[in-house]
Amino acid sequence: MLALISPAVIVGVIPGQTSLIGSAILFAAFTTDCRWCRGILLGALMTFKPQLAVMAPLFLLLRRDWLSVLALALTGAFIAALTTALFGGAIWRDWIDAIPGFQDIVANRGLSMSAVSPAAFAKTIGLPSLPLLALGCIAAIVIAVKSGALNRQELPAMIAAASLFAAPYALRYDMIAIAPAMAAVILSERSRKALLACVAYSATFGPLSLAASTCLLDLRSSRAKSVQPT
Repeated sequence: MLALISPAVIVGVIPGQTSLIGSAILFAAFTTDCRWCRGILLGALMTFKPQLAVMAPLFLLLRRDWLSVLALALTGAFIAALTTALFGGAIWRDWIDAIPGFQDIVANRGLSMSAVSPAAFAKTIGLPSLPLLALGCIAAIVIAVKSGALNRQELPAMIAAASLFAAPYALRYDMIAIAPAMAAVILSERSRKALLACVAYSATFGPLSLAASTCLLDLRSSRAKSVQPT
């Protein structure tokens, strides 16, 4: 219930954003024991809301979840082929041509102030996007490599966090995918962990909220590794 009233949810619902649906798909992918189902859901998500799952293939590869990787790739290829068959190859050119105009709208309307991905937030502080995009991708890879001990409840949040770091564009409503994990920490932890969770849960501090969620999940991953039997 605490997750459902998070600022990320409210900001997403008001303009009718699809982050709630995308987050539900991401959660569903890790509630099933069927690896084919997991890959199909993640493949569909990457064609629907890639900001939340672009790093999912790396997480799966690091866990040697080969069936899920295969299902993800086949699903993405099928949806791309179906889209091309239904609307023609020109749809991809039209999409690429529309990107500069979309970026101008984001800048002119001041939407970058609401960005959580470093590349999207760059214009707010007068920095070029490309270097921060590269740094975000590097951070996402490091996050994936260090997240081996997370359980299936926390793993979707970390995949979303890493993907948002690597995304060229993501606003605060995309933090919906992280809100449940942060709400759980707020209700169960104290001290700095609860503080980090509140910063991430608020989704109002741009990339800092994203960094707070990542640090918190990394702390939990490190703790899980320390108690694993040898």
